[in-house]
Amino acid sequence: MVLTCVSEIANGSTSLLDLVKALGEYLTAEEDDLRSKGVDFLSLVIGKCPPEKFSRQSVRVLVTFYCGKLEDTETIIPALRGLVPLMSLSPVTSADAVEVTKAVIKHVKMKALVQSQRYLVFKTIDTLIANQRDALKAMGKEFISGYISLAEGEKDPRNLLLAFAIDRVMVLEFDISTHVEDLFNVTFCYFPITFRPPPDDPYGITTDDLKNALREPALGLLVTIAEFAPSHVTQTTLPLLFVSLPDRAPPRDAQAERIRCWRTLDSLSRLCKQADLFETLVVRLLTKLDLVCVPPADGALAQDETDIEPRAAYAHSILRTMADVLAAKVAAGHSDVTKYADRLVPRVFNLFIYAALVSNGRYMAATDPRLVSVASQIVTLVVQTLSPQRQEAFVSVLFAGYLHGDAGKLAEGHQKLPADKKFEPFSPEVCSLQKNLLALFSAAIIALHKEVALPVPDEDAFLNTLLQWSSAHAENVLQRDAATHAISSIVNKRPGGLAVFLAETLDSFWTTQIANRAMPPPKRKEGISSWAWITKALLIRNDAAAARNIDKLLGLLDDAEVSWDAARAIGSVVATDKILTKRNHAVIKAGCSLRLALVASLIGVAQILYAQRYCSSVLPRIVEGARSSSDSQKQNAFLVALTSLIQSVPKSVYAPQMSMLMPLLLRGLDLPDTEIRAGVMDTLFAAAQSDANENGVVAEHAASLVSTMLRNSMVKEMPAAASRRNQVSRLCTYKRVGPPIYDTKLYDGGGLGSIGDKSVYDNLLMSSGGGGHHGEDYGHILFAS
Repeated sequence: MVLTCVSEIANGSTSLLDLVKALGEYLTAEEDDLRSKGVDFLSLVIGKCPPEKFSRQSVRVLVTFYCGKLEDTETIIPALRGLVPLMSLSPVTSADAVEVTKAVIKHVKMKALVQSQRYLVFKTIDTLIANQRDALKAMGKEFISGYISLAEGEKDPRNLLLAFAIDRVMVLEFDISTHVEDLFNVTFCYFPITFRPPPDDPYGITTDDLKNALREPALGLLVTIAEFAPSHVTQTTLPLLFVSLPDRAPPRDAQAERIRCWRTLDSLSRLCKQADLFETLVVRLLTKLDLVCVPPADGALAQDETDIEPRAAYAHSILRTMADVLAAKVAAGHSDVTKYADRLVPRVFNLFIYAALVSNGRYMAATDPRLVSVASQIVTLVVQTLSPQRQEAFVSVLFAGYLHGDAGKLAEGHQKLPADKKFEPFSPEVCSLQKNLLALFSAAIIALHKEVALPVPDEDAFLNTLLQWSSAHAENVLQRDAATHAISSIVNKRPGGLAVFLAETLDSFWTTQIANRAMPPPKRKEGISSWAWITKALLIRNDAAAARNIDKLLGLLDDAEVSWDAARAIGSVVATDKILTKRNHAVIKAGCSLRLALVASLIGVAQILYAQRYCSSVLPRIVEGARSSSDSQKQNAFLVALTSLIQSVPKSVYAPQMSMLMPLLLRGLDLPDTEIRAGVMDTLFAAAQSDANENGVVAEHAASLVSTMLRNSMVKEMPAAASRRNQVSRLCTYKRVGPPIYDTKLYDGGGLGSIGDKSVYDNLLMSSGGGGHHGEDYGHILFAS
């Protein structure tokens, strides 16, 4: 009978309103059973009718009818069965949605309903949220409190899966600020989830289904709650999260356990930004870190703990969690960060100095350079928030530890530093593990205010010591970068006392370490890197010495051994970085009038201004060199300098020059270095998506660009799979901005036919190859840190 009615409505022989009239005596019958069957029949027909058969008039009539039936206890369930499909129809208005929602909240008593009936209530709300979300948002507190009254006390897992999905949308998109605690109580009464489905459960819902459904809306709700009522999180949720973190690293083959650890740490990083919660996080994670990084006193490790990478990966993830939360707190201006100069920073130094001193060749996770790098970020984040006065006190302790071997106060913590071991990281003979800890030293220095004097007799001499140490005794990139970043920061903030260093010392360094062709090329290249960082420090403070340093780099472009390194350095000196920043109290001057400089600082465009100043000085010389040089090697070096410079500055700086730069950039696409080619293509792609002027310049060369994109989509020309995919995906952009291009051929002679042919494009996607997962950083493999 239902299908017959649906068929007649579908073919137009009758209408929904005719059906309602025909059912009239059943819909209003005094007998409960007859009335219920009449409403149920109508609902079944509505659920199967084609959507296009519902007019605005019929929808309005049905909404009024069903809202009335919600007042009748005998017809609530069949009415809900009809409202679910009805509320998904396009003729439904926001007024209809509000009317239905109010009626459901007012008349439906959840405790009087069985599971399948309550499910219909949740399904009705879910349909309304999916289709009429703005209308429900406009109801404000009325809807939130009404929904809470409906959901309160629900225990059935089939209904909870739907309720959790509703919760997630509400947490993300609704204003729940006045109902945080109520929503928390409604949701978190299910923790911990211990549901065990019966053996003959027809729904197949598992405990994991519930956990996965709840994970995001519970977490989003908890983050909100943490801002208003952190004690709820501290008392109910944090204990569950911390207990799920093991004291030892999961073995390499325990994938499920590693994923669980990663998810737990991710949840903690999102939850624990509020002051009290962060304090708990630091205490608990530092304890875990000690347990993971420091072997038992007897040196005995369990069978599954002898594998190096899992322990390092777990410790890395713990440190990364603390660093991420700290970064978020610093960005938000949280005032409690400063107290961790006493509560967290000494513990970091304690763990890593202890590990370096007692390792004796035995593996300890805290000797891993990758962990030292993350720990350095923690030190910088905390120190940068301190006042100059507190920084002076801290830096005094820091220098006593690193220069005089008095590390006791610097490295206060659970691990007792051995009395028979010396901490002397600047000593040429010391092991590399101690030298790696220059990264922690530098991390503090780069965060100092310019007013903070270094506790050394002669800053000139100290910088000379750092520079010579980085050249002669640093054994890896971590150590060299640590020394170079410290030098760069000091030069930027305290040049007044560095006259000898900036003149005589640097001139000697250039002559003996960089310009000296008798030096091994790797050493010369390391020297260029140091030179670039020092030049950057001078450039951003608008020091005239920067120009002299750049002149020296330009003079190296005819030196085949180091020309490309010098060329890259010309661009890198103006690139943004994480060392010389306003947050690290670097001195950044725009090189313009005081008034304009103040405005630039306030609106955050100082970097653009000094980049413009730098480009206006250097770019014409680079362009002239690339055009006029008769030496192909030197021409290529200038092209490298050009591509490096353009990748390092905001697009607004070079955009007016695109018509002049375009022929040179196209030549840059023929350079053998795949990284440079990829950078040029990034630049051109950005131009293709820009305003009409830049777009027009790119369009003039679309044919050449498409040929180049095709070539760089092949494995032999562009080994990196990600770069190949980028080039293929960008072909459509160049096709859009340029004229129709046909019969474009690869350089190896293989015709690909029309670029507009989708089958050709699909084949090209396939031919560009995939990307293997080979040898990424252990943190990404094990914990996706």
